Amino acid sequence: MILTIHLNCGLPLVMHWGSKIKNIMKTITILFSFFFLFTFNTTFAQNFWSNTSLTAGFAFSNQDRRLFEFPNQEEIIAAEDSKRDYEYNLSLQKSIIQSNLLQIDVGIGYNESKFTFSRPFDHGVFYKGLPTNELRFIKRHTINKLILPISNNFYLTKKQSIFLSLNIVPAIAFRKSAKGFSKKEIKWDLELNSLELYPGLGVKLNKRMWVTAQYRWLYINKLDEVIFNYLLFYQRDPAFLRKKYDDYNPFKLWFTVSYALGE
Repeated sequence: MILTIHLNCGLPLVMHWGSKIKNIMKTITILFSFFFLFTFNTTFAQNFWSNTSLTAGFAFSNQDRRLFEFPNQEEIIAAEDSKRDYEYNLSLQKSIIQSNLLQIDVGIGYNESKFTFSRPFDHGVFYKGLPTNELRFIKRHTINKLILPISNNFYLTKKQSIFLSLNIVPAIAFRKSAKGFSKKEIKWDLELNSLELYPGLGVKLNKRMWVTAQYRWLYINKLDEVIFNYLLFYQRDPAFLRKKYDDYNPFKLWFTVSYALGE
């Protein structure tokens, strides 16, 4: 981790990162404390588990292979042995609206996104204030996030066995890591990361379990400074890097399995 790799950089840097991680963990603790207070305190949540579900998901997507002006990019792409990026998530969701035609759930969960396209990356992002001229290639870039899904199901049958879905998924990133050919570098930072919209189709298998297949229709994400940086451009201040958010949306499919925890 960054805290162990650069202890020789001095006490101020260690204290700076120690304070950052402490604030991140405090924010996460507050979020989960409110959630579990609502979950288990019967004063605010009578029969909570009766309308609560656990959802596990897996997604794969095309890779973002934009290298812009980086030299020999055709050779880099041709030599790439991975074809897809992957994502895993787990969330706890609570129904806030439920009728014969419509069900709306809100929740909180964890997401891990893995980007496997080998590309040059700016490792100076992990050590702010300590840039070097060394060029490194990423083998795997991972982002860990908190997600706050809003699931909308529109039933097509009276038995509620088939439904159209529209999932809205805002995400807050709290950790990024880049694994190169020799070592892994980690950055802890709490930031708004992305907003995704997923239309799809779902089938209820029985009273407690249902599955959903969805594709990503909209993707707005904070420009990732780890993989999009000055290394990809001839200019020192390209217009692309001045953007705060990016709407490039590679094709992505997301599959989920949900299980009702109560009647």
